[in-house]
Amino acid sequence: MPPMRDWTCFLTTMNRTIIWHLLRTEGAPGPRYRSIAQCFEALISVGHIRVGEKLPGERDIADALAVSRTTVVQAYKQLKESGWAESTTGRGTFARRPLKKRATRMMDWVETPDGGPLTGSAVPSRVVDFVNPTPPAPIELHDAVTSSAAEVVRLADSAVHYLHGLPDLRQWIAEWYTARGLPTRSNEIVVTSGAQQALALACRLFMRPHGSVVLESPTYLGALDQMRSRSAHIVSIHSGAEGFDSDQLTEAMRSHRPDLIYTMSACHSVTGTAMTDGQRQHVVDLTSASSTVIVDDDDVYAGLSRNSVQRAPLAAVNPDAPIITIGGVGKLLWDGLRVGWLRAPAPLAERLARLKGVEDLGTSLIAQVVSLELLHHHTEIAARRRLEAAERLHLTQSLLRAAVPEWRWYTPAEGWSLWIALPHGSATQFAVESRRNGVLIAAGSTFTADGSGDDHLRLVFYKSTADLEVGVRRLGESWMQFAAV
Repeated sequence: MPPMRDWTCFLTTMNRTIIWHLLRTEGAPGPRYRSIAQCFEALISVGHIRVGEKLPGERDIADALAVSRTTVVQAYKQLKESGWAESTTGRGTFARRPLKKRATRMMDWVETPDGGPLTGSAVPSRVVDFVNPTPPAPIELHDAVTSSAAEVVRLADSAVHYLHGLPDLRQWIAEWYTARGLPTRSNEIVVTSGAQQALALACRLFMRPHGSVVLESPTYLGALDQMRSRSAHIVSIHSGAEGFDSDQLTEAMRSHRPDLIYTMSACHSVTGTAMTDGQRQHVVDLTSASSTVIVDDDDVYAGLSRNSVQRAPLAAVNPDAPIITIGGVGKLLWDGLRVGWLRAPAPLAERLARLKGVEDLGTSLIAQVVSLELLHHHTEIAARRRLEAAERLHLTQSLLRAAVPEWRWYTPAEGWSLWIALPHGSATQFAVESRRNGVLIAAGSTFTADGSGDDHLRLVFYKSTADLEVGVRRLGESWMQFAAV
């Protein structure tokens, strides 16, 4: 159970900031107790009050907010009835979360050869998938596999694991970072079995059991999977068209002293935003005086930026800071290679490599050799990906404007997704409707820890022209059916 909080200090301090904003009941519609209950729901939802934490006494709240004790009793009653609190005789009232269906996991979107999407449900034979950002393999793959055969045989004869990764591949990655403004040596690189393993290693090494982690909301679903698997206390920071809320991040760092911050500085995989220089500096400054580690999922879209000038990674702001930069070849080359990496100061990289050795003794050498061969053609592959993505984005927006003119979104700065705001209704329920019509699309709440975002959809637009035309038409038909109910 979390340690007892000084509620007098909490109510006094927060009343000037978040609580003052949320608990203003003057002129608010409905009873005052309902406003107070809704405030506490919000505070528990975003992590300012931890699940399992004892709530302040009724008299303390009444005095701090200048309301009657009866009002507070009614507020607590509503909290308990809605599942946001529970009382134990003689012990008090404790924060909790309402029971809900199991959260969506990354594995729910994995395709199986004989069973289709694990999400199930009967759909038309041709399903359009707007959920998974998995582009086809580049045309260079065949030649890369063929030309890599001799090197693979040579490595087989040497019987070496290369725990840290293939030396030549690590050198290529180090030079890639150096050229982008982050001086890097090969001993600061660890090759992993996909970028997801790099994230898992960082979480395993730096997160305490039930420790706190700061994530943007929405965020990458795979990151939520990692944090939930460790029973982490997730502190959500709102993120939208302008990026994350800097004030909220500052308050979260002060109140929770998290073990880890997970972010996507170069390309937010859900909202399509990129951090400004000011936001990058703010994140690094906040952690420089603490023991908090930053995990920057920076290079999943490496070299695919639509910006003609590619900025240095976040770690370049302070090369000595405990920043772990994660990358991989899945989006640039082919996700089936399952080759990723992490870049960190050498002492951290060595600790992470040893932890990886406990799990698998090293990433597939065949996959690393083929990846390196393809990376020698990085420039032309990336140029093709950028052009195709730009064309698909333009087509998708044109189709959506015609099919569902009431939907709203902003043109993403980076990435392959549109973050679409629905004018009304539940995105989760609409996703069910669209699945019946043969379209897979993700509700915004899928990418949040607290279930918020159900008024948004994420649509991956890097798909074939045929899929975009059929899929958006079906979305329009689904919306007409959904809105008519």
